[in-house]
Amino acid sequence: MGASVWFKQFGLERSGTNYVKALMEISCPDVRVLATLLGSKHAPPNLDDAVDKLAVGDVGIAITDLDESDFPAIIAAYREHRMGVLLCVRDAVTWIDAYERHRARREKREPEILDRQRLEELTDLWITWIYDMAAWSATTPLHTFWVNHHEIVRKPQRLITIAESMGAQCGAPAQVGYLRKAGDRHGSTNVTSRPYHTRQYRDVYNGLGQIEQRDVDWVCSLVTMKDPQGLAQPFMWDRKPLRRRGQKGNQAGD
Repeated sequence: MGASVWFKQFGLERSGTNYVKALMEISCPDVRVLATLLGSKHAPPNLDDAVDKLAVGDVGIAITDLDESDFPAIIAAYREHRMGVLLCVRDAVTWIDAYERHRARREKREPEILDRQRLEELTDLWITWIYDMAAWSATTPLHTFWVNHHEIVRKPQRLITIAESMGAQCGAPAQVGYLRKAGDRHGSTNVTSRPYHTRQYRDVYNGLGQIEQRDVDWVCSLVTMKDPQGLAQPFMWDRKPLRRRGQKGNQAGD
């Protein structure tokens, strides 16, 4: 595929990983973002083992348009510490809403209005992931970058700056809609023109999703209470509009 800059990404389901992959790969033609190659993006990192397996042609669960001729470059980027890692996070309230709707589709049921017990379980999952990844990123020799979904929706240039910091050649941020399906194929092959409605953040915070209005601020308070080191708080939405200035339509990722 002509890639020369490699990133591995991690994030909880519904954290915007597909959008990150598509935006970076389309805007920066020499970049590839690995979703399932080197392990699932939704699983804890185990990159030493995954790279050793890739060296003997074992791609694990990956379904990819990369082939064996690309593997040496991926392995070298990892072993020479030239690979970037994207840690993708979506605000806790909108992530919980998206996660419940996603689980309902998988389980072929209607989404449920979540009670406080379930809200606390999902808040714990969200915060634990952030703390676990912060601990891991402090030990890996790779370059790690936190990607805040609502920030790059508002200012996609922030993601392009990450790619350029790793040596990528990029143009202006691409216009990216929904992804038809996730995976390790090149981002541009699965992008649709259907816009992502950035009003989702406003709607969910107004109680129009799977969290009742009275529980929205309760979840925000819960995040503060369960975040003793202040690692999670920066990823909470500041309630500013997400639409890009001067743009009539909306777009973003999964």
